[in-house]
Amino acid sequence: MCFARESGLSSALAICLVLFLMNSVQYLIAITGLFLVSQVSADENRSDAVRIIDQAVRSDSVPGISAAVADIGGVEWSHAAGWSSIERRIPMEVHHKLRIGSVAKVMTASALMKLHDRNPVDFETDIRTWVPEWPERHAPINLRHLASHTSGLRHYRGAEFLANQAWPNTVSALEIFSADDLLFSPGLSQSYSTYAWTLISAVMERMDGLRDFEQIMQDEVFTPLAMNDTVFDRKGAVIEHWFHPYSNDEFGPRLSPEVDASYKSVSYTH
Repeated sequence: MCFARESGLSSALAICLVLFLMNSVQYLIAITGLFLVSQVSADENRSDAVRIIDQAVRSDSVPGISAAVADIGGVEWSHAAGWSSIERRIPMEVHHKLRIGSVAKVMTASALMKLHDRNPVDFETDIRTWVPEWPERHAPINLRHLASHTSGLRHYRGAEFLANQAWPNTVSALEIFSADDLLFSPGLSQSYSTYAWTLISAVMERMDGLRDFEQIMQDEVFTPLAMNDTVFDRKGAVIEHWFHPYSNDEFGPRLSPEVDASYKSVSYTH
C-alpha cells in the first residue's frame, strides 16, 4: 500500500507498504522506486508496477501480493496477483484482507493522540498512574518511553511471536513480560518492543475509563476514517475475504500456524 503526497501515481512517494510474503525486499524497492520519479507518467508507473508484481508472484517464495497507491482523496491505483489461498486455489484480489503487522502501531499512536487532544495528559508521567498493576520493582516508565521504544521493555523471545494463548484483556497480557528485567534504564537507550505497545494499549484503556482497546480504535480511527474493511485479528473470528498467512521454509510457502494476538493490536485490512 503506497501513500502518495499528491494526487496521481506520478507524484512523490511518502510511504510505501506492500503487503505480501517473500524472502527479500527487492520487489518492494522496485515498486517504491517507481513512485519516486515524478517525471515518469502515471500510465508508465502503473504498467511497470503491474509487471513487477506479476513477476514477483512467479517466485516459489511469494504466494500473493496486494498493492495500492492512495492519497487524501482515496485509492488511486491497486493491483493484486498470485494466490490468497494456495491450497484452495483462490486468486489474490484487491479486496482480500491481509495482516498489516506493526503498521497497527501507527494506528494505535493516532488513537492515543486523539485521547490526548480530548483530555491532555503528561507523557512524562509514570504509567503506574493508570496501570498500578505494573510492578513497582521496575524503574519509572512513561508514555514517551513506550512510544519511542526507549522504555527498556524487551521484544519477543524464542517462539513468542507464534504464541497461541488467549488473554482476556490487555492488562492480563502484561503477565507475558512484566516479570522480566528491563534491558536498560528507561530513556538511556533504544530497543524495539512490541510489548511496549501492549502496555500503551493498557494505559489507553485506563485513560479512557469506559471503552476497551478495540472499541477505542474503532471509534477514534477506523470509523472516522471510513476504514470499513479494517478489522481486528481475533482467533476464531470469521473474517470476510481473509488472506491465508504463509511462512517460508526450505520447501516454500507453508500455512502459518494458528496464533492468538489478543495481547497486541493486530489488524487485517485491504
